[in-house]
Amino acid sequence: MRLLLFLLAVDFGVASAQPPSGIEWADTRRLVMDDFKGPAPIENYNIRLSFGSSFDVKANEPNQHEHFNALVTHTFIGEQSWINWTKGNQLLFANTLFDIHEWHARELRKQLWLNKRQVQRGDFISIVDKVHKDFEALADSYGNETSQAEIAVSQMMWETKIRDHLAQLSDFCKTCVPPKR
Repeated sequence: MRLLLFLLAVDFGVASAQPPSGIEWADTRRLVMDDFKGPAPIENYNIRLSFGSSFDVKANEPNQHEHFNALVTHTFIGEQSWINWTKGNQLLFANTLFDIHEWHARELRKQLWLNKRQVQRGDFISIVDKVHKDFEALADSYGNETSQAEIAVSQMMWETKIRDHLAQLSDFCKTCVPPKR
């Protein structure tokens, strides 16, 4: 199976960055067939996924925000995503990748919060780059280890791992408030 995965541009430090239009991750909402509205890819792919990330971080504003949760937005872009519904567990695969991207968003919120002074100085690109690189590798590992959700035992292990990490990062959901430091 072949996968075409788009990670849309991340808006770095743009004061008025608009989050990409799409579906924001929610623990009560799973992607469904009707969410995939993009055209079929020209090449022979089974799935094309598009996720967007943006954050509205302003450098050199010392009292900008107590935390960064509401400033980091993660979305699934249905207009640019497509699935070959005749092939395997593609919807499960897409939902699991969406969960991994929420894990990524929460980890980014946490790292921005932990490094608030560095972020306020405008020195946050290295934080974003490291978190992004780590999660690109994680998403690749997930796809390889589960054969795009086709290996049931590996899939269940990954789902448990993702749920555990999302729970550990529960203070960093978009609408949550991290504990006082």
